[in-house]
Amino acid sequence: MNTLDKFLKNVGLSGIFLVPFIPLFVSTSMFFPFITGKNFAFRIIVLIASLAWAILAIRNPDYRPQKSLILTAVVTFMVIVGISDLFGVNSYRSFWSNYERMEGYIGLLHVFLYFLLAITLLNKERLWGWLIHISLFVAFLLSMFGFAQMFGWTAINQGGVRVDATFGNATYCAIYMAVHFFLALLLVVRSKANWPKYFYGVSMLLSLIILYHTATRGAILGLVAGAFVTALIIGLKHGEKARRWSFGAAGVLLVLVLMFFGARKADFIQKSPVLSRFANISIKDSSTLARFTIWGMAYDGWKEHPVLGYGQENFNLVFNKYYKAKLYAQEAWFDRAHNIYVEWFVVGGLLGGLSYLALFGALLYLLWKKSGDEGDMVIKNWGIKERAVLTGAIVAYMINNFFVFDNLTSLILFFSILAVVHMLNVKALIQKKDNHALATSADPFKMAGMVFVVIAAVFVFWMADVKPIRASRTLIRAMSPQQEKGPTENLNLFQKALAFNTFGSTEVREQFVRFAMQAKDASGLAGELKTKILNAAEEAMKAQVQETPNDARYRLFLGNYYLTIGRADDAIRELTKAVELSPNKQQMYVALTAGYVNKGDMAKAVETARVGYELDTSNNESLANYVLAAIYSGNNTLADELISRLGDNKSVVITDNRFFGAYLTTKKYDKLLAIWQERVKMNPKDPQNYLSLAASYIMTGSRDKAISSIQQAISLDSKFKQQGDYLISEIRAGRNPVESR
Repeated sequence: MNTLDKFLKNVGLSGIFLVPFIPLFVSTSMFFPFITGKNFAFRIIVLIASLAWAILAIRNPDYRPQKSLILTAVVTFMVIVGISDLFGVNSYRSFWSNYERMEGYIGLLHVFLYFLLAITLLNKERLWGWLIHISLFVAFLLSMFGFAQMFGWTAINQGGVRVDATFGNATYCAIYMAVHFFLALLLVVRSKANWPKYFYGVSMLLSLIILYHTATRGAILGLVAGAFVTALIIGLKHGEKARRWSFGAAGVLLVLVLMFFGARKADFIQKSPVLSRFANISIKDSSTLARFTIWGMAYDGWKEHPVLGYGQENFNLVFNKYYKAKLYAQEAWFDRAHNIYVEWFVVGGLLGGLSYLALFGALLYLLWKKSGDEGDMVIKNWGIKERAVLTGAIVAYMINNFFVFDNLTSLILFFSILAVVHMLNVKALIQKKDNHALATSADPFKMAGMVFVVIAAVFVFWMADVKPIRASRTLIRAMSPQQEKGPTENLNLFQKALAFNTFGSTEVREQFVRFAMQAKDASGLAGELKTKILNAAEEAMKAQVQETPNDARYRLFLGNYYLTIGRADDAIRELTKAVELSPNKQQMYVALTAGYVNKGDMAKAVETARVGYELDTSNNESLANYVLAAIYSGNNTLADELISRLGDNKSVVITDNRFFGAYLTTKKYDKLLAIWQERVKMNPKDPQNYLSLAASYIMTGSRDKAISSIQQAISLDSKFKQQGDYLISEIRAGRNPVESR
């Protein structure tokens, strides 16, 4: 190789060896720091490495991909997904995704480029060894971070007790540790010396500990199943000594699982935040039932676009359209099916789903097919044990993905495994002398190709990295208080973030509207500036609705915004459309009911609330909304009857200020009095409760009791004396201090 080719190869290899460090990166200067930071870093590294490799491959045929069943499967998958995204419901979103996910076709393209880098530049077995060792080193660092979270030395990013290291999500951390358990085990069986096995064993143990403390059921079940499969394969196909060890390990795993489920009701299991999650697995569990329901919704959606699907990042449209009211207790907005196989059949259709499954088919087939002389293969001498371990890793990954969805780090690991098995089945290239002439020839077509890849790389770098990074950082600043110029600067920053016109504009608009709603009620903010902020935020969200007219989420967002600023007719228009787009989502009916109440159309408010409530009568929030509509309409008989349906949840009428507001607006002072009497009983040490109770007594004509309540408030806190004495004097003078205020 000449100097330039060596330089290009080293740039490409450096990029590959930097990729394992991606999980460590968290960018607090960007929106969704655990997602955007990692993805942008990965894209930039891969893009630079791919540019170097592409030029090298044009110059030197030895660095072009060799054919294999896996390469064919991967290319087929990429082509089908690309067609699906192009002709999907929202091709822009399918291609670019958003800050929260950073996937879409552009993300998948970068993973594909990483795969090409791996199968062309890692052309020696020792290079693969370096990559695996680097990845295990990073896993060790992440394990140390996980231990710091376990001992309370640093916070768990998502809260609670489920360790998430630098992933920001315990499920992402879990599959990462599960795969690295098998990578360490692979090095154990590959190592000829004994002393390295101790280090790999420690790595396996650390991965197990962190995986356990992620409390992620899918990944843990996957690891157990993968380990069982690995042991079983070795036991069936290896020698007598290995058979005893492997069958013994498989037996121990089986016994431990049976013992656990036999003792799942024991206190030490039920009190454990991790073990209890497994002990209480049931098809009747609300989370399990929710998954089944969502998969059923996905099937309904698939029937509408069976061949090529909706395109990536469009599952949310299926979720809204085929939403089942019984999901009210789950997350409000699912943009994933929480089953990667179901996901691909919905977003990619039958062709996309089958092409995804074909990746695993090609992987397992090439891993276990009989091969001839391996003397000149890139990766040599892989026996039963190595193949069994890698099969276990694949099983663990597949089972985990039955319950969740892929993310960047899991995709990197999966495509790395695809690349490894590809390299197991291609021959090592031996550079010939005449290739050197090819590499250095000044072929005009090669020169044109190199110019093209440079221009393409610069374009992708600008569109996929530079602009969205700048927009994300600007958004973070826009969301933060601006000490010097105040809200004026916030407004300018939001508009600047939108002016970048990137795939992050959706999140910018959402945050802009939230900022505007806060600005509406901000004291000390000039009316002219407040109006300017409100108008700009409205235009931003209207633009979002125009871009995604069939997305109920943004109709609801805009409708709620109109409710906040007191434009009932506009709110009703948007919320009516939201109901049409998601007719079984009770949340939509709650918002639309508020629109009719604000307009003063109480008949429609009651009817809307009733329809929403009857979608699922076990939803107490929807029932409360129905009660409120009845109160505002003046139908107290209906309201009292509905309140009786709350059963043990009747206390919501006392604790929820919406009922206080409804009774106050409709001048049902006797109901207000009952509320404050109960609040005093619930918190007799709060002087504010006694003042509110006094106001209720005044409204119902019980002046003596009002004075007594005020005196009680003063006795609890002397700071109320001046105010209380004034109120008492007003009451005794026959005036109504509540009305005067």
